[in-house]
Amino acid sequence: MPSARYRLRYRAKNYNGWGPYSDISYYVTASKPNAPPAPVYMSSNATSTTLKFLSPINDGGSPILGFKLYVDIIQLNSNYRLVYQGN
Repeated sequence: MPSARYRLRYRAKNYNGWGPYSDISYYVTASKPNAPPAPVYMSSNATSTTLKFLSPINDGGSPILGFKLYVDIIQLNSNYRLVYQGN
């Protein structure tokens, strides 16, 4: 389901009438995306590796805007580090 964008404001009424409007709030009806599938190996050479990122099946109702890739050299303890952040 696609996300929707809303702009909200409200005001209160008492015996003397309606007061002024509140400040405006903005909302997007979307949730966080599901986990994406594992990156797909495309190719590599001595200095670089090319991977393909796939979007999650469920984007939470809002388009995917970017990815972060973390890498870990397999050892006894995990030590992931961010190596890529982008669209």
